[in-house]
Amino acid sequence: MKYKIIFFVVLSFSISISVMLLIYISFPEQVNDTGQNHEFYFKKFDQKKERIFLIGSSHIGMLNTTLVNEIVSKNHPSIEVYNLAIGGDNPINRLQHMERTIALKPKLIVYGISFRDFQLDSGDEHFPLPDPKKIIKIINYNFLSEPLNTFNPELNTLRIIRDHFKDSEIFTKNRPPPPKAIWLKNNVFMPIPDYQTDIRTTEQLKEQAEFLTQSGFFKYYSTTTQVKALRDIISSLQKNNINIILYTTPLNQYYLNKISENDKEDFNLMINGIALEFNIPLYDFTYKYSDDMIWTDVSHVSYNKNTMIYSEDIAQIIVDKIEQ
Repeated sequence: MKYKIIFFVVLSFSISISVMLLIYISFPEQVNDTGQNHEFYFKKFDQKKERIFLIGSSHIGMLNTTLVNEIVSKNHPSIEVYNLAIGGDNPINRLQHMERTIALKPKLIVYGISFRDFQLDSGDEHFPLPDPKKIIKIINYNFLSEPLNTFNPELNTLRIIRDHFKDSEIFTKNRPPPPKAIWLKNNVFMPIPDYQTDIRTTEQLKEQAEFLTQSGFFKYYSTTTQVKALRDIISSLQKNNINIILYTTPLNQYYLNKISENDKEDFNLMINGIALEFNIPLYDFTYKYSDDMIWTDVSHVSYNKNTMIYSEDIAQIIVDKIEQ
């Protein structure tokens, strides 16, 4: 009996790892030049201008950086805003960039963060089977100096959704021919993908949320490794006299409906605790536009002329901080 149990445990491990690797091979991550040696970190800036950086995941990448710059520079022409968002970013990944970022001496950093930033490492108490790539990632953060290329569950899940539905009504109904990916002037690491310029209908968003639920996408884990990395980021900025603002990125109602109340409470306690610990401003955008028709998917505001409220609000936060 004991050997049968061992056999089935080993078999379960083998199947889980095989499925993970199959998904990784079938839906590889997009490779962008977002490393520490990116040319942006060696750019010669106008010495008459001060810099403000927006950092975080693709949630921040959807901001209209051009509009943010226009609003900020209207009354503060010596300020220039750059969007350093990286698709699939999280605190561990972002920490690898902080030495280069600090060297550019920004006046202010605005860091957008959400549940998804804390669901990408293992959190052993939540995962019945270990993910080897996630374990390597944690070991790398704690013991090594150079980052590894990592498997990104969020990006791959979203890519699977897009490919799965690409010929179905959810992504094609009433859709005009898609434009090419949009590179905004001050977007450093990522363009606006063409499929994220549309505004989805309520039914499309509901269907997407259900699909994501089946994949286990809405699990939130307040992992100590990611929280430690976030604290290290804030601490390193403050030691270098760089101001930082935190804000929780906006999410659609159908995303929020799938997150348990306990998870929401845990996240709020964690992020509010960090803001109090470091005495930094925290803006809660989580529910701000949850019911509005401005979404390209359940976690991204569309890049669209009718969805500029998100960019306008972030610009106003920056203006208010400058004028304090």
